[in-house]
Formats: sequence, C-alpha cells, structure tokens
Amino acid sequence: MKNIKLAFAGLIYFGLISGVFIATPSIASAALTESQIQAILSLLQSFGADQTVVGNVNNSLRGLPTMGGDGTAAFCPTFTYNLYLGLNDSDTEGQVSQLQKFLAQDQTVYPERTITGFYGPLTEQAVKRWQAQQGVVSSGSPDTTGYGVVGSRTRERVRANCGFPTPVPPTPIPPRSSNLSPVISGVSGPTTLNTGQSGTWTVTARDPENGPLSYN
Repeated sequence: MKNIKLAFAGLIYFGLISGVFIATPSIASAALTESQIQAILSLLQSFGADQTVVGNVNNSLRGLPTMGGDGTAAFCPTFTYNLYLGLNDSDTEGQVSQLQKFLAQDQTVYPERTITGFYGPLTEQAVKRWQAQQGVVSSGSPDTTGYGVVGSRTRERVRANCGFPTPVPPTPIPPRSSNLSPVISGVSGPTTLNTGQSGTWTVTARDPENGPLSYN
C-alpha cells in the first residue's frame, strides 16, 4: 500500500486501496477554503490520479457522496414522489435533498453541489442536464415533456443506473366483453305431440353479464 501524506490546512491522508483513493481529512472539510481544495486536487492530478479518483477526493472534501470503483453512483436513493420546482424536503419526506446528493455526484450535472432540501432553479437545471445526458428528455417544458421534473421516466432511469430491478407492472384485467351468449340451464315441455296438438316449452336461461334477456 502506498500512502501519500499531504500537509495543507492540516494533514490529509490519501491511501491508494485497490486503485481507489480514500480521503480522510484530519480537520473538518468545512475548514478548507475553495482555493485549498483546488490546490489538493491539482496535486492529485500531478500524481497522475484518474478523474474518478480526483472526483472522489473532491466529493469527500466537500462532504458529498463518492463514486464506486466501477464509476457507478455510490449514492442511489429510491424516489417515490414526482419532484419539481418549488417542492422541499417537508413535502417529499426528504427526497429533494436525496435528489441533490444524487446529482452532486457528477460535477458536470450539478456544479453548484448545494444540498438545501429545496427544489429551486439550480436543482431544476441539474435535473435537465441529467435527463439530457441519460437520454430521457432534452427539450420541452415540465408540463409538456417532463423536462426538469423527476417523473416516472426519470425515476426508472435512476433505478436502471443504480442497478435496481425494474418493478414488474401488474397484469391488466381484461375488459369484460359484451353481448355474450345466454347460458341455458334447462328446457321443459312436452316431448311428443299428436297431429293437431299444440305445446308450450319453457326455456330457463340467464345473461352472464346480468343483463335482461329477450326473445325475437
């Protein structure tokens, strides 16, 4: 194992484990300024660290989720609400913050990376970037195409990216057909007639759809 020890606004250790850097600040990440974070990232890049490693360190220093070793999202929430502009955590059982954390894993999608619990314009723009990146939708409006809204298609795409199984939709109940033939349960009447005699036969039947029966 190779350890790199950096002295910058306190000691920060980066261990190379199975090809993935793990960052453990010895001081709270909030104590680091933006220029200090950028200096640390530049130093990592000078060591030849790949983009996933640099992104993980960046996220760790900012208190954000990191990516898995295969580049997939490490933070994969399950969204059950339709999320759109103006909602907040109290409306959605905390799912707005979960959405922001999910989007913040990709700086090209959500460069601001602010976790506020409020679905404001920055979050809406990040959702639009993610939808376009993933081929969900890239034009229109929230009302016409769902652009900027976390609806059913976007939720399914998140599930697919996170490796969650797609729910099997329930088998639809076929509509009842109309004009079914009557069900005859019995026929009564004379079995033989002499010449000139008349007879009466009674047919017992019902409509399988519980409608009235008529004879023409």
